[in-house]
Amino acid sequence: MENVESVKLSSSHDGDLDNSLSPFKRLSKDVLIYGTGRASIALISFIMLPIFSRIFSPSDYGVIETISAIAAAIMVFSTLGLDAASQRSFFDYREDQSSDRNVILSTTFWTLLIWSGILTLVSMLIIRKIDLGLEKSLPDILIIIAIATVPITVLHKFFKDILRMWHKPVAYMVVSILAALITIGAALYLVLGLELGLLGNYLGYFFGGFIALIVSYWLIRRALRFKFSTDYLKMMLSFGLPLVPVAAATWVLQLANRFFILMYSSQVELGIYGMSVRLSNVLMLLVTAFSVAFSPFILDLYSRDQVTEKHIRARTLTYVTVILCYGALILSVFAREFFLFYTDASFQGAYKAVGILCGSVVLVGMNVVIIAGITYSRKTFYFARYIILSALVSIGLNFLLIPSLGMVGAALASLVSYAILLILYYQRAQHLNKAPYEVSRVTLTLLITILLVVFGTLLHLQSLWLSLGIKTMIIIAYPIVIYIFVGLKSDERAFILRRIQNFRRKKT
Repeated sequence: MENVESVKLSSSHDGDLDNSLSPFKRLSKDVLIYGTGRASIALISFIMLPIFSRIFSPSDYGVIETISAIAAAIMVFSTLGLDAASQRSFFDYREDQSSDRNVILSTTFWTLLIWSGILTLVSMLIIRKIDLGLEKSLPDILIIIAIATVPITVLHKFFKDILRMWHKPVAYMVVSILAALITIGAALYLVLGLELGLLGNYLGYFFGGFIALIVSYWLIRRALRFKFSTDYLKMMLSFGLPLVPVAAATWVLQLANRFFILMYSSQVELGIYGMSVRLSNVLMLLVTAFSVAFSPFILDLYSRDQVTEKHIRARTLTYVTVILCYGALILSVFAREFFLFYTDASFQGAYKAVGILCGSVVLVGMNVVIIAGITYSRKTFYFARYIILSALVSIGLNFLLIPSLGMVGAALASLVSYAILLILYYQRAQHLNKAPYEVSRVTLTLLITILLVVFGTLLHLQSLWLSLGIKTMIIIAYPIVIYIFVGLKSDERAFILRRIQNFRRKKT
């Protein structure tokens, strides 16, 4: 029997990994650490849902969803794609070329600081004159505070990206969790203690974000200098600017449907839809964690060993699909019970869109892996081309589905659009940098999950406990069903057996 621990990573005869999953240990660790940091504020906000859902009504959540969509739209144009471009350029240089790396980071910082500041001021002047379609006009102060938080968020995220590029996972996690605690704590105090309502919520995020910005700057201050390179900026903009329409189209895919719901339905339904999104975003936390860890991991691997990278990328897609599908199944099956016990009764109808929204999240996670083949080629214009096409499809489907299906139609429009985007990305990435993806295993996993999600979502027995019991059995049976129909590779079986043996040794 082969000793899994002693076999080094190499390509095998069938194009799989040669009985070694060691790179995935590092990736899993990075996902856990970076993900905990990146998703901390969203996770803590989710934990606070029982409190906030009893303070804010569905109509209030409709306001929150609208303002969030506006702030996210401004954020799209605040970065100029430099967040991704600086990371790509940073890894063009070795660790001993710190001077070049610092010039890249400094150039990015000054550009982001000046540009995001200008854009914020212009946005404050424009947005006050626009009719957002809400039942009542928003106080100007809410919009102003939300927009003023945008450059703080942009710079704070860039500072944390520097920690990630430096491979400082602990510092990244600590500053992220600290920022989340300060922000949510401030919001809770202002909302509950001072009874400032929605105003307190946005003031809390502003002050919390500002304090977090100062802390994160202190940690990365040695990376920033009074240096600016127009040559580096041109190089990064050539990479990053094509990503701006990508980000804008992503905004359309994810957030534009809020305005369609306002137009064709009501502010209350938008608030209920927002609660559906919050539950499905629990899965998005995992996608975000994976995305943050995967990008530097795969770029570093590609720079060292392109053959190994292809096999790692292919197997990663399989694992990501299975894990995300399992998460989607759990959230979808128990969505009705979650809203029944965890939130105010006015939000119970939110369960109807959760399964569909989770499907979109699964596709987003799969794309994180697939787009690597395009990123390596630096042909980022393909990102813009395909996601704009998908966004146009999404707009058309919103017009078609939301008037008759409401928020369920909005969720379906996103799901179909992301499926089209996945197909387009996959075909182009395989043409530019082909990887031996396990298409049959991935497809079977998706089909099995879809069937179980539909069944679990529609299952509502008169006895709540019987319904919960059957749904629990579905969740428990899922890994067995996947094993039977999707199967395991020999190295995967050996790896699992080794983990079990090690666990038994520790127990004894």
